[in-house]
Amino acid sequence: MKKILLLLLISLSMIGLQGWGQTSTQNFGTGTGSQTSQTGVTNLFPNPTSGTTWARAGATTAASINLVNTSNPLGTTGSLIRAVASTTTSVAKFSPWVGYTGSTEFYTSFKVLFGDASAGSTATSGSWTFYQGAGAMYSDANDFAGAQVFASVRFTFGTSGVITLNNRAGGSWSSTITTLSSATVYTIEIVGNNKTSGTINYTYGGVSQSVAVQKFDLYINGTLIGDDLAEAQLPANTNVTSGTFIGISSTSSVANIFVDNVITYNAIPSSINNFYSKPSSDLDNVANWGTKTDGTGASPTNFTSDNQSFTIKNNTTPTISTDWTVSGTNSKIVIGDGINSCNFTAAYNVSTPDLEINTNGVITLNATKSLTVSGTLTNNATASGLVIESDATGTGSLIHSTASINATFKRYMAAATWTDGQDGWHFLSSPVANHAISTAFTVSPADEYDFYAWSEVNNTWVNFKSETSPTFSEINGNANFTLGKGYMTAYKNTDTKVFSGALNVGDVSFSNLTVSAGTNNSWHLLGNPFSSALTWDDTWTTTNINGVAKIWNEGLQGYSDISSGGVIPVNNGFLVKANSSTNNITIPASNRLHSGTAFYKSTGYEGIKLTVYNLEKGNGQETKIFFNNMASNSYDVMYDCDFLPGYGPRFYSEIPGYKLSTNTLTSLSSSTEIPLTFVGNQGNNFRIDAEGMESLMATVYLNDLKTGNIHNLSANPSYAFTSTPSDDPNRFKLTFASVGIENPETENPSVYTYGNQIFVKGQGRATIELYNMSGQRIYAAQTQLMGITPIHFHASAGYYIVRVIGDRNVQTSKILLNN
Repeated sequence: MKKILLLLLISLSMIGLQGWGQTSTQNFGTGTGSQTSQTGVTNLFPNPTSGTTWARAGATTAASINLVNTSNPLGTTGSLIRAVASTTTSVAKFSPWVGYTGSTEFYTSFKVLFGDASAGSTATSGSWTFYQGAGAMYSDANDFAGAQVFASVRFTFGTSGVITLNNRAGGSWSSTITTLSSATVYTIEIVGNNKTSGTINYTYGGVSQSVAVQKFDLYINGTLIGDDLAEAQLPANTNVTSGTFIGISSTSSVANIFVDNVITYNAIPSSINNFYSKPSSDLDNVANWGTKTDGTGASPTNFTSDNQSFTIKNNTTPTISTDWTVSGTNSKIVIGDGINSCNFTAAYNVSTPDLEINTNGVITLNATKSLTVSGTLTNNATASGLVIESDATGTGSLIHSTASINATFKRYMAAATWTDGQDGWHFLSSPVANHAISTAFTVSPADEYDFYAWSEVNNTWVNFKSETSPTFSEINGNANFTLGKGYMTAYKNTDTKVFSGALNVGDVSFSNLTVSAGTNNSWHLLGNPFSSALTWDDTWTTTNINGVAKIWNEGLQGYSDISSGGVIPVNNGFLVKANSSTNNITIPASNRLHSGTAFYKSTGYEGIKLTVYNLEKGNGQETKIFFNNMASNSYDVMYDCDFLPGYGPRFYSEIPGYKLSTNTLTSLSSSTEIPLTFVGNQGNNFRIDAEGMESLMATVYLNDLKTGNIHNLSANPSYAFTSTPSDDPNRFKLTFASVGIENPETENPSVYTYGNQIFVKGQGRATIELYNMSGQRIYAAQTQLMGITPIHFHASAGYYIVRVIGDRNVQTSKILLNN
């Protein structure tokens, strides 16, 4: 459906609408109709945003005014006007706006094509004239009255498809201003000043311009054709309030006009910034843009100013060579001119307030790249006009907020080792509501794919192919993707699956998820319903839903826990656990993001992640330990997470009654000990890797109770070991040392602050490291300590962790800097 504020599709939307005083936009809606009578009507096309309309046919039946929405030669969407000139001076007339809120200055634009009934170039007689002014002529059956006209431009059909243009200057028609061509789309812009005094200054495409009193400037396709053209005879200081098109004197009524997107403002904008791309693929370079439709003319100063429109044309396959950000208020990117093909490949990240994709335009977002549209996204093409790619490296990411935008969204699926039942599983979700599963996500023969839904009530996975109860449709409700639900899939052969349809941008909610008996009771497989990743945190609206979710880690062939601040990938299912049968959860659009962060940098509190790898089988299992003073040392539904086995080794910590893949304790001290259970799977060779120790004010040790090894994970975060099936599962234990803000032993270095300056007191060679409270190292340097030594690094106010690594010890301190 056309938007009521849609501006010219080749983008004359320049902006700051409130400041412009926009008074009337006419894009003719989406309906159809025809006026063949000489009696005027006001209901052939919809009213504009200000004022009314009027239309009448000429003296001959063929001289009709037609509202059509098929065979659009302008490349616009919805309906447009095709009007036929009268054979005599009995006018064919249509007025897109009559009696809008006017003033003594204005900016007007419209998109137009002159030709025969098929938009070709065979028409050789007649004229169509656009008039703008005030008076009765804009809604009566008469030809123009000069005293009611301020600005006029007449287009006269001639031989060989030539269109001659002139204007009404005073009481007569001027000589030829320029010539145009039939069967060609033009954008006409008029900048008018009917004041009694005061030249009006403005910029067009970055070039300073002015229009004198009782004059108007005329632009065609971004080029100034007429500078300070004379007005007709409307008295000075009269408000301009109406506009009309009149067609006459066409033998056999052959002169047709096609018109759409007619807008006017009752104040001349201070800046009219339309830019068009040159025949170059390097769109992120301002030098490759110009004010003329062929890309020549003045280039923009930057991509950051307000009210700039960048129309990509003159190149069928443009690209960018680095991230491209258009950031000015009311600025926009337009893909294509609506006529010619334009296939823009975004090989880097793109961000813009508004984005318009015109007919025959395509934007393809490469895998792992992001597209952000903070304002309005318009896709006048089909779903094939907006393509999000996916490959083995990842999937593209789109964040926008405009509903009902059709797109083609792809998801790469790596092949499973089909003889290995543990390999190649993927969690999957749809960004398109009610998308069909078959045949887009099934294959033939059927024994070369699996597609499962999870049934919490039956504690089982149910295959799409299952013909016994419970069937997939019984579990899922139908044979389509349910928005916000997740699924598990595997394919024998590598393939890229395709979602096609309107992308979801709204919240998705569930309530009263079942809680049943069984080993895996109360776990539900939901799905990210957006075209980007999603932050899982405590801003979600939930009731009786545990605070840690799970995703399937394809590389480890097991589950990874997602604590508050963690990321659910695009197109990915995730497991949540209900702790009461009365529950609800809302998946919020406000939590969309393009990329994630490491787990220990996202939770906001201290933690360590341990991952055990089976070096022979190639799978693994994660377990996480956090310290949070809001948690207890018993089971917390908001901070702890039950261990669910995958295909890797069993690896978890335990508290009475629970096996935990995420264990959150109140605090860390030198007496803290955390037993870790390990049960190997196939093979004998394993390795444990640790991440996140920099967030802890402690040295972390992994105690191997079988071998007696005490391994310093802070110094070396990897520990390799062998295991046999007969090993005691209670094999490992985490212990900690050097905990606290200060080390009481006087020979150790100490850290002091004054204002925003850091000092270290001590002797000898040392490495100084500074971490922010998210665990990110922001400074590291070696220095020779000689008494009180200043550290020449100035950070903003806040808490930090300073680590001083000497020859014999490591001192960790938490400090506060004040500006």
